[in-house]
Amino acid sequence: MVATIGAVALTLTLVMSGCGTAPSQSQAAGRGTDTAGGGQATQSPAAPSPTPDPVVMTPSVADGATGVKVDTHVSVKAANGTLDKVSLSYRGKDRDGTKKTVQVKGEINKDKSAWTAAEFLDPGAQYNLAMSGTSIEGADATSTSTFTTHELSLDQQVFPSIYPLSDTTVGTGMPVILKFDLPVKDKKSFEKHLQVTSSPKQIGSWHWYSPTEVHYRPKSYWRPGTKVSVSADLNGVPAGNGLYGQESRSASFTIGRAVVVKVNIPKKTTKV
Repeated sequence: MVATIGAVALTLTLVMSGCGTAPSQSQAAGRGTDTAGGGQATQSPAAPSPTPDPVVMTPSVADGATGVKVDTHVSVKAANGTLDKVSLSYRGKDRDGTKKTVQVKGEINKDKSAWTAAEFLDPGAQYNLAMSGTSIEGADATSTSTFTTHELSLDQQVFPSIYPLSDTTVGTGMPVILKFDLPVKDKKSFEKHLQVTSSPKQIGSWHWYSPTEVHYRPKSYWRPGTKVSVSADLNGVPAGNGLYGQESRSASFTIGRAVVVKVNIPKKTTKV
């Protein structure tokens, strides 16, 4: 009887062992990727996000360049983004010999892809160029560079003088007179950088009397009370024969009342 009970118990144990839950497909697959030590399945790490491309700001004059000609218009172009600010400057001296920082004027275009200087350069100066921009993805960036212009002797620099002087009142027949200390051969280049504006507006033109003197006259006499402004933006402009303009000048003056004197020589009379 005891043997019979033992046999039944053994049979029940075998039956219960066969009734366990079968592993699912996912579990079976998981076992297939277990490590030899029986650990959990390993997963591949997520790929890192790609680094966004920065804005690239490229000046027309290379960093560290030397002997750059003074008749150079410096420019900066931006790729993969836009320009926010560009500053071009150098340490120079004013007429009293006092050192100061001279800022070169310039402008960024409408789509902010380029900046261009509005002025030429001074000789023998070290320029500092500072640029800032924003990439397409919105990342800010800054960049700097330096360069040096070529040296010019005084015999290679043309200095202008303007008459009438600023804040003076002159007659209706007074022309604008520009005189130069050295002869100008490339007159066309110089004329492109000479400007006369008047209020009220009046038509006029330039006429060269010699390589060192040019006049501007209105088509007829100036109107009384006219305000005249003269700009000779000649700094760095080629004058020909290896000469360059130096120290741009400007002046503003007023036309006074009209006084006309007519002389009749045969009759020996004068009418005012």
